[in-house]
Amino acid sequence: MGFETRYKTLQGVILAKSPGDASDLYKIFARLQKMVVDVYTNARSKPRPFCHETYGMRYIDSISLKFPEQKVYYIDNVTDMTTFGVSTAAVWQRRGTGTTQYWTCFGNVDYRDNKGGLMACVKHYNIWITFGNLKVKEPLC
Repeated sequence: MGFETRYKTLQGVILAKSPGDASDLYKIFARLQKMVVDVYTNARSKPRPFCHETYGMRYIDSISLKFPEQKVYYIDNVTDMTTFGVSTAAVWQRRGTGTTQYWTCFGNVDYRDNKGGLMACVKHYNIWITFGNLKVKEPLC
């Protein structure tokens, strides 16, 4: 289901899957948009990276939070339960065959069991760059 805010300042898509559905919402969205998405999720539950010539999914191993007083906190995906994904749109990143797109996705996607799930993706450069900057390094395919 797509949506956009008044004056079209924020466009988005909501994807859902029912209990028992083993499909991957990030992979589905990447295929539909013809893009590569970098996903940060719990290490114990993530599937293998998937890299096709037209779309793909890579995994972020750790993120960092940078504070104004020059403190940096590193968080790995072994203990963290946060899940988000960002499209690869920068010139140095591997991209799919679609146009340059600035997508950020959030949701309760859990790869360990098939309880269903909900994911919201928004297309907005400032949100994309904020979440993209959390990555410690570029994931590999």
